[in-house]
This record gives sequence, structure tokens and C-alpha cells, in this order.
Amino acid sequence: MGCLKIKYDPVGKTLAKKWKIFERGLEKKGVTIFFYVKTYRYGFNGMEKDDEVKGQGNSYTTHFRQYDPRLGRWLSLDPAMKKHPNQSPYAAYNNNPLFYTDPLGDDPPEKEKKEIKKSFINAINQRVQQDAEKEFNSSISSYETDDDYSTEVNVKVGVERKEISKTVELLGGAHERKFEGEFSLDNENDIKAEFFYVPGKDENYNTISNVSFMSGSEPFKGRSGEYVLFTGKNDRKIGTMFFSNNSDYESFSNQFLDNKHKAVLKLARDHDTKVGGTRNYDRWKAYYESKK
Repeated sequence: MGCLKIKYDPVGKTLAKKWKIFERGLEKKGVTIFFYVKTYRYGFNGMEKDDEVKGQGNSYTTHFRQYDPRLGRWLSLDPAMKKHPNQSPYAAYNNNPLFYTDPLGDDPPEKEKKEIKKSFINAINQRVQQDAEKEFNSSISSYETDDDYSTEVNVKVGVERKEISKTVELLGGAHERKFEGEFSLDNENDIKAEFFYVPGKDENYNTISNVSFMSGSEPFKGRSGEYVLFTGKNDRKIGTMFFSNNSDYESFSNQFLDNKHKAVLKLARDHDTKVGGTRNYDRWKAYYESKK
């Protein structure tokens, strides 16, 4: 019969397991065996396991505070509690751990939210220009010009938080950020959306190269509805803008189309300036007015 003794490696990469062989209660000399097992330091929601405190799986530690999964509550006050006066400062994940994530134990600061929104809006605006150029190029006769407008979507999501850089590195860069916010493509009418961002391990993985308008099951949380999907290198899903109701999505679609039409008209006017006359501008303007 054997007795298993475990020695914890503080680096956290391995557990040194020491197996001693006993015979009738006495240790049998010369038959001690060592073997190593790979371990992973992180568990639920990407938080670091803190099994020394309350036993295996009963406590997690994050950059800002500790979490007790048995209670479903944080053990200290929310650093962002002033932003959520309607909620207990000990409540976790808005009482919905299946949908929300909070691997750092805090709340996305306003500066970070602005940077994420700004990057997503810039990517959408580049998609507006891209679509406008494709539409306009298809209407130009080859003898008129050899211009070929071809904007590419290329936006780096610029989020820098020096105070959590070490924690982010430990988490493999995957500190998910989700928040609700308002934005506008026409600088007049605000649209509500839920922003979800999953940063990658380096700058290349955080650069948006494609913007898609989707309907169906949202890739990160599986909700069904209308959303904008932002992807990057190797089709990595960087984030989404999810619309909780059809009216918000319709408002977004209308603003997007209006901006695309304005971009096409600008291209037509610039082109007419080169070749003379107002033929292309007048044709596109009449076309859009007929669609109203």
C-alpha cells in the first residue's frame, strides 16, 4: 500500500508528486518514486486559483480582489462601486456568471471603454469607405479613368493599461471586456449597443482587418440577434457590437447606408472634377433620391 505526498512548486508549472512505498506501516527504503504532472494556474473566468486558502476550487484571486465561487460573491468591495449604486459592491458578474466575465475583479475604466469604442467605430467607418469605393468603381467606364479606389480595413484596438500588464500576461492576454455604451455614425443620433472585446497576445492579433454584419448566434456569448463582428489576423474574432433590439440595429443600418451614400457622392464629385462636368455626381444623386 502506498502513501501519496505532494510537494507544491511555487513557480506553478509543475506539482512534484512523491510516492512512497510502505510495507506493514513501515516505509520501505529504496523505493521512493518521483514523477511530475503539468498543471494550469487558472480556472473559472480566467481567474487564478487560490486553493491554499479554502481548499481546491473554493477561492480565486484576481488583480483587484478575491472571489468565492461557493457564494458567488467577491470578498471585498468593488473598485468601481460608485458607478453601480443600484448593485451590491460584493455582487459578481451582475449576478449572471454565464454571460458576464470579470477576470480582473474590476470594471473597465472609462478611458478603456472610449478606446475600444473609438477603434470599433474607426473600423466601421473604413468599411463604409470600402463599400462606397466598390460601389463607385463598378459604375466607372474603363475609358474614363484608370483610378481604382481600394481602402482596406486596418485598425489597431489601442488599449493600454500598465497597472494590469503583468496580470494580462499571466492570463495569456485574454482579459475579456464587455460593457454597454452609445455611439453614433452621424454625430447626431446615438445608438445603444453592447461592446465585447477579447485582446490577443500582441499588436498584430489586435488589429481589425474585417468588419462583418451578422444575424444569428453571437460568437462569444451565443445570444441570438443582430451584431457587428470584428475579425483580424487568421480570422481571429476580436470583438462584437451587439444590438439588443431591432430598432437599434435599424438605426445603425440607416446611419451606415447614409454615410456610404455620402462617400459615393464625394467620390463622384472628385471624379467629375478630374474628367470635367457633373455626370457621375448627378447620376448617383438621382439614383439615391429615387430610393428614398
